[in-house]
Amino acid sequence: MLVRVPLFQTLAPTVLASIAATLKPRFVLPGERIISKGERGQEMFFIASGALEVALPGQTQRLGSGDFFGELALLTQVPRTADVTAMGFCELLVMTGSAFAQLLAQDRNLEAHVAQLAKIRLARG
Repeated sequence: MLVRVPLFQTLAPTVLASIAATLKPRFVLPGERIISKGERGQEMFFIASGALEVALPGQTQRLGSGDFFGELALLTQVPRTADVTAMGFCELLVMTGSAFAQLLAQDRNLEAHVAQLAKIRLARG
């Protein structure tokens, strides 16, 4: 699953193995809210299967298998900027904020890449 996530495609197999060890599976039901705008972010999510809707001010986005979300609150330490709701049955992989910080500290190229993605997402809404 991790090699399908664009964020992780350039990482060495040993790094992927250490990431996989930190992830916890979470199964969500249709209509279940995964994160709520304004809450403090303590984890990020990778979509193993299913589809989610991200409700931003004035727009919505759809995420699916291989996408990730929740990293902005971990990177910026500001409250969540969107509501994310399952559109159907979904299987997610959850990474804690501390594991995410440790991962970025181990790979400065990945940290720069995540920061760039965050900047793009923040500019969108």
